This record gives sequence, C-alpha cells and structure tokens, in this order.
Amino acid sequence: MQENNELVVIAKESGLQENKVENLLSKFAGAFKEAKKIVEEVKGIVVTSEDQIEEMSLARESRLKLKDVRVHVEKTRKLLKEDSVREGKAIDGIANVIKALIIPVEQHLEEQEKFAEKLAQAKDRNTEVERTVELSKYTKDAEIYQLHPSVMSTETFESLLKTNKIAFEAEKLATEKLEEERIAREKAEAEKQEEIRRENIKLKKEAEEREKKELEATKKREAEEAKRLEAQKKIDDKIAADRAEAEKKHQEALRVEREAKELAEKKLRDEKLAIERVEVAKKAKEEAEKLAQEEADKKAILAPDKIKLLEFAKQLQSVVAPAIKSKEADIILERAMAEVIKAVNILQNGAKKL
Repeated sequence: MQENNELVVIAKESGLQENKVENLLSKFAGAFKEAKKIVEEVKGIVVTSEDQIEEMSLARESRLKLKDVRVHVEKTRKLLKEDSVREGKAIDGIANVIKALIIPVEQHLEEQEKFAEKLAQAKDRNTEVERTVELSKYTKDAEIYQLHPSVMSTETFESLLKTNKIAFEAEKLATEKLEEERIAREKAEAEKQEEIRRENIKLKKEAEEREKKELEATKKREAEEAKRLEAQKKIDDKIAADRAEAEKKHQEALRVEREAKELAEKKLRDEKLAIERVEVAKKAKEEAEKLAQEEADKKAILAPDKIKLLEFAKQLQSVVAPAIKSKEADIILERAMAEVIKAVNILQNGAKKL
C-alpha cells in the first residue's frame, strides 16, 4: 500500500466511504504499480543516433506496455463510472420524488408566512419608484441616491427633494437670464456692426469724392504744366532763333571785314556789338535751359513721392475696422479710426503742395 500513497490521498480527499475507497484502490492499484515500474525503467532511454537499435526497440516495447496499462485503466474507469452513474441516477430519482412532495407545500407555507412582509416590500418598492420619478423632475442624478424607505426616511427625502427643487429653479432662472443677456448682446452687436457698416460706406463715399476731386486737380495741374512747357518751348525756340540770327550777323561781319579792310574800325565795333548780342542771347538761353532743367528735375524728384503719398492715403482709406464686442475696445477702435482719417487728410493735403 506504501507504493500507492498518491492514490490513497486522492481517494480519501474525495470524501467517499472507507469501503468505497478500498474498492477503488483495489481496482487501480495494480495498474498504478505496473505503470510506475515501467516509467522508472525507461527514464534512461535517450536516443541520439540511428545506430541505437537496441534502445529504440526497448522504447517501443516499453511504450506498448504502458499503452496496455493505460487501456486497462480506461476500461476500468468507464465500468466503475457507469456503475456510479446508475447509482447516482437511482439516488436522484428517489430524492426527486420526495422533494416533489415537499417543495410545493413548503413554498406555499412560506408565502403565507411572509405575506405581510412581502406586502410591505412591494409598498416600499412603489414608494422608491415614486420618489425616483419625483426627484427626477429636478435632477438628472436621481439614481445615485438610495431612495428606498428602509434607507432614507420621509423627512430626509422631503428635504432632499426641496433642496434639488430650489437648485433646479435657481439654475433655470440663471439660464433664462443668461439667454436674455446673450440675445441682448447679439442685438447690440448687430446694431453696432450695422452702424460701422454705414459709417464705412459714408467714409468710402467721401474718400471716392475726394479722390475724384484730386484727380480733377491733377489733370488741371497737368494741363497747366503742358501750357508752361509749351511757353518754355516758344522761349527756347526764340533763343535758338536769336542765336542763329546772331551767328548770321557774325558771319556777315566777317564777310564785311574781308571785303572792306578800310572799314576795320566799323567792323570791329559791329563785331563787338554782335559778340555782345550773341553773349546776351547765349546767357539768356543758358538761363532758360537751367530753369527748365531745374523744373524738370524737381518734377522728376517730387512726382513719385506725391504718387506714393496719395497711394498710401488710398490704402489707409480702404482699411476695414474689425468687429469689436466690448465697449472699451470699441472706444479704442473709434479713436484709432479717427487718427487714420487724420493721417489720410495730412497725406492728401501735403501731396497737393508738392
């Protein structure tokens, strides 16, 4: 029996009666002993080469022996289990007949015994449902409270209901007030934006009118400049004609000198006079050319700056003010836009003087 200690422990731990334990051990002890013997014998069998014919043969022989023991154990297990199943079925059948007689009467008597208790429980459940429905009117978290009468008293529930109702109504009033304030803000913002839009239209129209007048003034100045250039051209032409005339007279004087040496003194006086007239004409032409060049240089220098100043003024006029919500920001924006308008006027008036 010492060799079957493992089987003995398993059998006794099952809780079976002693005679049944002994019966089981007698059925399996021989097979267990045989299996342990074979297992001990084959522990040293390790095949690492195909030349180990003897070891492979012994391995086959031992495996078949173990298989026979296993098949025997399985057959024994099935036979014993079939007997146990039949015995269990008989036991269950007899017990079920007795329970079928007792259980319905037992349940009926329990219902009679606990009638008042169940009625009270049903009433408490109804009360809990009613409390949940009532409290849910004022909060979304009614389920977190234990509203059963066995847990929460009527006074406690009434206090809880009152507190949630007050909080609910306060939140409702606050929400309505916030909504009214939001609508008022949106209305005021819309009115403000409309006022800004109209003001922008007005400013744009004024700017367009100023630009139109400035364009007309520019065309007028250009026409005057064209007339001045034409007059200057006439002066230049006259100076050129005078110079040509002087040169012609100078040549005439030389011709006279060649023809009449006797009139040398007269020729010298005439030549001196002609030279003086040429110098006067030359100086007059140089002065006119200098004035014309200075005017052209000034126009070439100032004209681009003037156009740049007018273009910058036009860009400032096209600036669109952002949408402002707060009153403080609106005041700042109005001041800034006023300064922008002043800057536009300074640029336009300054450009006119260039």
